[in-house]
Amino acid sequence: MGGDSKTTSTSMDPTYAVASTYTTLLGSAMSQELWNMSKPYYQQQLDFSADSMTPYYADLYSNAQSLLPQQTALSGAQLNESLADIERNKPVKDALTNEQLKELSDSSPVREAFYQQALKGVDPDYQQVMGQATGDVEQQYANSEGAIARQLAKTGLSADSGAYTTALAGLNYNKAKDKAFARTNAYTTEKNNVDTENWNRLAQGVSAAGRATGLAGFDSSQTNSSSKNLASSSSTNPYSSSDAYQGTGTALQGIGTAASNFTALGNGNSTKETSGGDSGWGSALGTGTGLIGSAILNNPTVAAAI
Repeated sequence: MGGDSKTTSTSMDPTYAVASTYTTLLGSAMSQELWNMSKPYYQQQLDFSADSMTPYYADLYSNAQSLLPQQTALSGAQLNESLADIERNKPVKDALTNEQLKELSDSSPVREAFYQQALKGVDPDYQQVMGQATGDVEQQYANSEGAIARQLAKTGLSADSGAYTTALAGLNYNKAKDKAFARTNAYTTEKNNVDTENWNRLAQGVSAAGRATGLAGFDSSQTNSSSKNLASSSSTNPYSSSDAYQGTGTALQGIGTAASNFTALGNGNSTKETSGGDSGWGSALGTGTGLIGSAILNNPTVAAAI
């Protein structure tokens, strides 16, 4: 087993190679069988399309051709009418634009004063609203004090009695609380009202500015409509239906799969092994692989698939 020469050989896993070949051949046979089953159906569709649909498409195309002059004339008339409308409306548009420009110039001082007022806003008068709230509370409690005094007098209690003093102290305590609450509530309400008013003034100013500067526009919907009509006059396609031919590509997929499987036969799970020149292992492995492969391929099932 001496010697320095070495050779590199490529070998395949025999089990993988045979199983892959067997599976591929079965798949190819099934694909061919599927194609044989599908071919009459698709051929029938093709024959039906050629025999029945071709005259229909020819008539459709002929009708479209016969209508083309009328559609062209209609589109031309619509475009001419739109151009005439543009010319007729031009003096009106120009007059309206000039009137708006004059109005903008004449109303400029008024707008300026309005904008200044909108920016200035209103100032809150906290002292007035808080004073008014305090006065309302004082008035209510003044009436309550008189009612308490009259009620105690009916029971025979004098103003110097402890019951009167206690009742008056409770009344004064509640009055102080109500006055504080009324002043706070008046302050908050005034602030919210002022904020809302100032915000509304600013919003009205912006809205007024937008209305004042809006110049006359021109509606070109008629021109657009005419253009659409012209485009639609040539949109009829006598060959828009091709449903009868859609299944052909699907039917041919089986043949493509079969061809792909046959290509994969040469791409087995191969390995490379480097051995000495006098080694007999490579020859033994190759011989064993050949014997196993021959035995499996001689199987009737495999032979039938092949």
